Amino acid sequence: MRSNTPLAKYNILTKVLIVLGVILTCALLIVLTLKILLFFFLSDGYELNTQIILMKITQVIQSVFIFIIPALVLSYLISTKPLKFLGLSTRINYKIIIASIIALVAALPLMDLLVTWNYYLEPPQFLKGFWEWSKAQELKGQEATRTLLEVSSFGGLAFNFFLVCILAAFSEELFFRGLLLGALCKTTKRKNLSIWIIAILFSTIHMQFLGFFPRLLLGALFGYLFIWTGSIWPSTLAHLTNNTIALIQFMKYGNEALTPPSIETNYTLTNCLLAFGGCILFAVCCMYIYKTGSKRKNGEKRISSFT
Repeated sequence: MRSNTPLAKYNILTKVLIVLGVILTCALLIVLTLKILLFFFLSDGYELNTQIILMKITQVIQSVFIFIIPALVLSYLISTKPLKFLGLSTRINYKIIIASIIALVAALPLMDLLVTWNYYLEPPQFLKGFWEWSKAQELKGQEATRTLLEVSSFGGLAFNFFLVCILAAFSEELFFRGLLLGALCKTTKRKNLSIWIIAILFSTIHMQFLGFFPRLLLGALFGYLFIWTGSIWPSTLAHLTNNTIALIQFMKYGNEALTPPSIETNYTLTNCLLAFGGCILFAVCCMYIYKTGSKRKNGEKRISSFT
């Protein structure tokens, strides 16, 4: 930590909370302004295309001002080597990148089963009200997703890929893994605990609880990729791959891709065997990344950039 910074006298967690609070306050004001404008434009007096453009601009603003800028500013204030701290400058073997993507793809059959289980999960009685609210929010989210992603031109498809796959993956990984996970590891000195705490936060902040557990496991996978390699790029590219597959599924199946099939339809012997085989391949890839990743030494140096 630079001794001449205004936050030098505070501990690391206080530094993060102070700066994060200021930045998120500004970001929320910007997003609130956009939401107000969007509310007035979402009327019969404006064309649907105008509404969709404004919605997409809002998504870009949210990614930049809530995730990217806070991560960059905070890392500069709390680390002497901010780019390395965020995992942006750590060199990584291309084989680890490939293994990370394969691990993600191998885990998808199991994730697909978990999505179905989570979606049709019967909650305890005291959570019934919350679960019904979650279902209503899920339907609203599906409608918003359909509105955002339905395009009829190559330019629209390219922008969707940038928004949903590239920008979302990079901004979320930079913030959750690059910033928060590194800071929490330094504070708690417990990497596994930190990974799962950030994974819970990552899944919760999406406010889509009918997919909470699969997203929780994805967040944990991204966290381990970051810790094992000391680089943000393996988790970012795995995240990008996941989002790209979801986008392709929507393009192919439309609204059907947003609602999981029933348990009876999805829990077949073939799908279960596919998930089992995927788990084996997933484990092999993770072992390779763990053993050959540059994280074992680079990660300790990255975290030690705090003072």
